[in-house]
Formats: sequence, structure tokens, C-alpha cells
Amino acid sequence: MRATDHLPSIADLNEGFSHGRLKVRDVILGVLDAIDRQNPAINAYVRVFHEQALDAADRADAEMVAGHRRGVLHGIPVALKDNIAVAGTVTACGSALFAERQTGQDATIVRQLKDAGAIILGKTAMHELAWGIDGTNPFFGDTLNPLDPESDCGGSSGGSAAAVAAGLASIAFGTDTACSIRFPAHCCGVVGFKPGFDVLSLEGVTPLVDSMDHLGLFARTIGDARLAMQGLGAGTAALSARRSALRVGLLRPLMDGCAPEIEAAMERAVERLRACGMDVIDVNDVPVEKVGPLTRVLFAEALGHFETALQRQPDCFSPQLREKLTRKYEITAAEYLRAGQERRQFEEKLDCLSSGFDVLLAPAAQTLAMPLRGYAPDYAEKAYRNATVFNLSRQPSLSLPYARLPSGRFFGLMLSARRGCDLSLLAAADVISAIWTDGVA
Repeated sequence: MRATDHLPSIADLNEGFSHGRLKVRDVILGVLDAIDRQNPAINAYVRVFHEQALDAADRADAEMVAGHRRGVLHGIPVALKDNIAVAGTVTACGSALFAERQTGQDATIVRQLKDAGAIILGKTAMHELAWGIDGTNPFFGDTLNPLDPESDCGGSSGGSAAAVAAGLASIAFGTDTACSIRFPAHCCGVVGFKPGFDVLSLEGVTPLVDSMDHLGLFARTIGDARLAMQGLGAGTAALSARRSALRVGLLRPLMDGCAPEIEAAMERAVERLRACGMDVIDVNDVPVEKVGPLTRVLFAEALGHFETALQRQPDCFSPQLREKLTRKYEITAAEYLRAGQERRQFEEKLDCLSSGFDVLLAPAAQTLAMPLRGYAPDYAEKAYRNATVFNLSRQPSLSLPYARLPSGRFFGLMLSARRGCDLSLLAAADVISAIWTDGVA
């Protein structure tokens, strides 16, 4: 099930608006109708803003008729993960704790989107308090993968990935603390872009782990992701070099322990890149063994955010999350301070390692999406390990859909770059993506 035909690309929407062939209201009505029809089956959205979206669409149409174009996001349908505050609406964060929490003001990203003329459709489903790698939620229901309803959609931003994969939004925003954008993108066959640390403001976003939290987005294509960042004022970047000039660092340690299908797909991808003249060089000096230990300690920051509620309202937490939070009492202050220092060293190491390359290449995860609630014991670790490298290093990183594998599941290539090179990363990903659309997968 892939229902994207009714929703054109952002570039095509802009062209239609500019030439008067499309009205924003008609586009938004079409998407809202699709949400009403499809969402009961997949649960991508937990709240839909029908009236507000149509009012915003009417304002956008009036502005365009008057000759006032706000930019490339004007009239574009957008979804938000339910940990991003929208004034006057509930921001539940997938939790019973916040099930009735109304926020008084918009998050910074929401203000930016509204200023850009984007049409906010609603809030998407997420794992409880954003701490989990799958699409399950005991309070708001599970989210199904639109491409394979028997498979996990990934988490914690699974609703946003599912909304884009099903054609129920052009762009959907999410957060990524360990893998929560790139793993759902990998599972759902869409682009998942985690910009560098603090490139997109987290003000007004419910925190989890301050030192690792990132705000990012999902899109159907790299082109849409680039236009979204442009619409948010990030500017544009182009690669003046030809394909053959791209220098790619293949992170070999991140291929260790991958599912055989992923390993074989990676080798095919590397062969194709080299056949197109790209300089793909093995990189072995990646401190991947530090990912698990550092993540375990740094996630103690979550206890600082939710400890009072855990003590006073324990029934508002699922048993699984209560256990995760309670285990963080074992982390000592000395361990935490040491982990912070080691994370900064990790960041410096990765930044130095990436300095000689246009992009770094690895599988987005070691595992494919597994049957919903039918997980292997190591599913979580294999979902987050590769992606978390770039939360610890705070570098820009994305999952690019590569191919549907023989098992029927999707596989994402993870492309990452130096700090401050977010737009260049997207430009390089556009070049690489064009290779697959040239007919090779």
C-alpha cells in the first residue's frame, strides 16, 4: 500500500500554485480526505487539525492571488511529531502523563513553518516520550508501516515516517536522539534527515536527552527535503563537481553484524557508486564500540526530565518505560561526567575522520524492519547502533531509500557529513539518489 499519487512533489506543488493550476485549499482537502480514509488503518496521526488547516489554506490562496508568495513552503502540507508544541493544542508526547497537556505557544519550528506559509495538518504518533525504536504505543495505539502492515514502521518518530510514506503529508517533522528519524525512514522507504545539532531549534520540543536530541524531517525525496530546508531559511547548496569527483568514506565497522540482505545490498550500492566514477574508500577507524556504553550513560539525562513525575504518577508510565528510567538511577555522577567528556572526544574523532570526504556511507541500521511485536532480542541495538554514531558526534546524517530487498522490506543508505555541512550533505545525497533513479537498485 503506497498512496502517494495524489500528492505531488513540493516542486510540482509550487509550479502548480505559481501558474494558478492548483489551489491550496484543493490540495489540503485532498490530503485531509486521504487522512480520513487511511489513518484509521495505519494510525499515523493522533490528532488532525481539519478546520485550522483549511483556514490556513484559504489564507494562503488569498495571499497568492494578491501576488504574495512566502517561499517554497507556502501552501505545503506538513505534519508534526506529537512532542512539538502547537499553541492551543495538546502535545501528549505519546504519553498518558501529558495526554491533556495544552501548550500556550508554538515551538520555534512551528513559528518558522507558519511564517513560511506551510499548512500544518496535525500531530503524528510516536513512541512513549520518544524513548523507543518501534511503532508501538500502549496509550495511543500502534502505528503500522504503510508499505507492509505486518512490519514495524520504526520509532520513535514512526507516525511521521508513516504519514510521508502513505502520502498523507509532503513533509513531516520528528526528533532523533539515537535513531528516531533515520530508522523509521529506513523501515518505511522514505528520506529521513537529521541535521546537525541545534541546526533546527528544539525550543518548544519536549526533551529526552539534551546532549543527543536533534530535530529533523521526513520527505519522499531528497529534492523535497532540500526544498524544506530552503523554505526554513537554510539557503541552498549545489555541488559544482561532477559525480566522479565525490569522495565517499565507507564506514566498514558499521557493516559488522548487519543482516545478510543488508550486507549484500551495501556491496551492490558500493559497486554502483564506483561504477559511476565515485571514489569510495574504506574507513576502519570508527569507535563504534563506544556507542552502546556512552548512550547507556547519557540517557540518564531523561531521568532528570521525568523523575518527579515517575515518583508521583508512576501509573502514567508504561512498565517498560518505568523500567528504563529506573535503571538510570544506577548511573553515578562520575560516570555521567566521564561520558560527557568521552562524547566530546568522540565528536572530535568523527569530525576529523570525516574531514577528507564529501560523505560518509553506512547502512542506516543493522536490521531490517521486523514483524510488529515479533522482535529478536537484539532488535533495538541493531536498530540504533549505526545511527547513534551521528547523534554522539552531532553531525548531519540522513537515511536515503535504496531498494526494496528480496524479503520485501526497504533498506536505507545512511549518508553523513562534517559538522556545518548539512546542505552539502543534501546536495551529495541528491547526486547519489539520481543513480538509483537512473534505473539501478
